[in-house]
Amino acid sequence: LRWRWIFDNYTSNTFEYDDSPLNHNWGKLGAGGDVGVVWDDSIKSRVFKMSGNSFGDFGLIYPKGEADMNINRSLVSWKFKSEGGFLISFTIKTTSDQTYNLIYKRNHRLVPFEGGKVIFFLDDNFEENRWYSVERDLRKDLKGAMGEDFDHLCCVTLWGNLCFDDLRLVKNLSQTIDDFQYVDSPLNHGWEICDGAGEVFTIYDDSMRSTVLMTTTPENTNTNFCVRYPKDDTKLCRTEDFLHLKIKDENDFIIYVLVRARNGGEYYLRYESTEGEVKRSGQYIFIPIGNSFEDGVWHKFVRNLDEDLYSAIQVHYDYAKRLNLRGDMKVDDITFSHFKFLSDFVEDTIDLVPEVVLPSSFYLKQNYPNPFNQSTVIEFGLAQEGETEVGIFNILGRKVKVLAHQHLSSGRHKILWRGDDQLGNPVASGIYFCTLRSGNSVSCKKVVLLK
Repeated sequence: LRWRWIFDNYTSNTFEYDDSPLNHNWGKLGAGGDVGVVWDDSIKSRVFKMSGNSFGDFGLIYPKGEADMNINRSLVSWKFKSEGGFLISFTIKTTSDQTYNLIYKRNHRLVPFEGGKVIFFLDDNFEENRWYSVERDLRKDLKGAMGEDFDHLCCVTLWGNLCFDDLRLVKNLSQTIDDFQYVDSPLNHGWEICDGAGEVFTIYDDSMRSTVLMTTTPENTNTNFCVRYPKDDTKLCRTEDFLHLKIKDENDFIIYVLVRARNGGEYYLRYESTEGEVKRSGQYIFIPIGNSFEDGVWHKFVRNLDEDLYSAIQVHYDYAKRLNLRGDMKVDDITFSHFKFLSDFVEDTIDLVPEVVLPSSFYLKQNYPNPFNQSTVIEFGLAQEGETEVGIFNILGRKVKVLAHQHLSSGRHKILWRGDDQLGNPVASGIYFCTLRSGNSVSCKKVVLLK
């Protein structure tokens, strides 16, 4: 596995080698089973495939032997597809030199502590042979379960019959769940109307220079219109503490965040543009955020969900399940983050070996025009000659088209994308990512196709 620098919150594959993971510092656990790298067509990626006679008889460990990774990053994410039972375990050291195994598995009961093990159950009803993404903060999970402070990660172990991909350790794990760059109704992109009469759509906002979500309520109605994300049969499962969004209200607004607490309870954090004190009524926690949200002006909304929940009921937050918006408003850039931030950031990703510094003359410029309709020009520069790939990926991380895969000279290059896939078929309007790879250097830019 190699270090990769990742831009614009885009993640590349981590299992790109051709031979067995056992040749790349992974070790085998248990008597039976086997592991290989296979192509998975559903996510258009090479992945680990682990096969054993039954759950628990075969596993993998990284790094192999008695080595200690000694990495002080606690934010992890991974993708998996199981064929039965599974678990992933992170062995960590605390600041008091204690060792714990943080174990994440499919389990319908919660076992908070077993000797040196802290077991967390992932309460989704995971279907077999379907890909899922999981993101956790090891520091937060350790502190909440044991009251100990995280020092470093020692090793990772995997058990079960499963496919596995994109194991990441990052400085700043976050996700913009919606920046509203699609051109049709939000109702086609995971949003739904949950209360009242009204409309929800996207509209271009000149002051933001961006497409934003807009809700409107018909005149002479007594109830405010409410929409939610995601739809009722899904949930966010975002473990980050901070919620960020940009909002411009036309009248008073309310933002609800349905959260799951560490005690297993579920609560609505209800943020209102009013003055007053925090109150609780059953499942609802009323949090006034002031009336300084001037009508018709864009404001940044930033809240620490864990802090707000704990200050109200002295229970720590586990993850966010759903977001509701009530009232007449415009909203943009809904993002969950482990850190409070007010601007974009560059995220770096570790694939568990020494860092490669990007050469100053390696670059990928923003395509132009962007957004585009028929074709767009992509310009990039290489510090040195070598095998180079320029690819287009969709928002799910699936490869759409390889624009170039060849040995290129150092210097400046340009290439054209006509908004088509590998077979020459036109692709749908939406957000795509252009990725440049050469040697150990990687860069990515967001590309918007509008038809």
